[in-house]
Amino acid sequence: MDTSAEQLYEEALALLHSALGLAADQRARAEIEHRLGFVLEDMHRLAEAESWYERVLVTMESFPAPHLYVIDSLTRLAEVAIARHDLEAAERRLARAESLARGVFGAASAAFTRTRHARVRLALARGDVIAAESMATAGIDEAERFDFGYDANQLRYELADLALSRGDAAKAGVLAREILKVPSRHPHRARAYALLARSHRAAGNEADALAALRAAASLSSGALAGDHPIRVDVERELALLGAPSPYR
Repeated sequence: MDTSAEQLYEEALALLHSALGLAADQRARAEIEHRLGFVLEDMHRLAEAESWYERVLVTMESFPAPHLYVIDSLTRLAEVAIARHDLEAAERRLARAESLARGVFGAASAAFTRTRHARVRLALARGDVIAAESMATAGIDEAERFDFGYDANQLRYELADLALSRGDAAKAGVLAREILKVPSRHPHRARAYALLARSHRAAGNEADALAALRAAASLSSGALAGDHPIRVDVERELALLGAPSPYR
């Protein structure tokens, strides 16, 4: 990983590790551990992320009443399992998260909405495109009702990918631009620019596609490891356009 990436992510990890020593009780410690897992998952360090989520799960399950962090940890563990192509483990984790969310908080709750993206990804991994698209479309409305902008955008990513797979470059472009409406320098926004580039390329607008990929590269080249899926995707798109890689 690049030095600048280490400065971006490793400092965040160091701060969280320092905060663990200041945690007032088990619950506070588990909340910090969950954030550690999320940062590591963001970096695509899946084994380490999984370990932290498992620790949170053990801690939170030791309390008598179900806690939101149990549902969130199960959902994150399902997402990690999907990334590893372990669909059986993903189904076990996610089904339990959904059951808890539905049973404790209700099917129309914010807790249940937070499981939606994992269910869409699992459907896609199984090849059930129709169900995935239906759930993603409904999930965006649900997420926006609870002001879960991150969750809504994760679902837009999936819908944009589906649109491109069908040759609907216009719809993919609309979804990518919707994600990019809110200003941010988070490296994962490179995925939205890569989707926008693919929509431009599909429409024959190579100059606009290259501009979008340059924006993607500016976000990801100093913050994501060389084997991170988003960075790999950007490099692949640049190669398709015959452009030199910004990483070499």
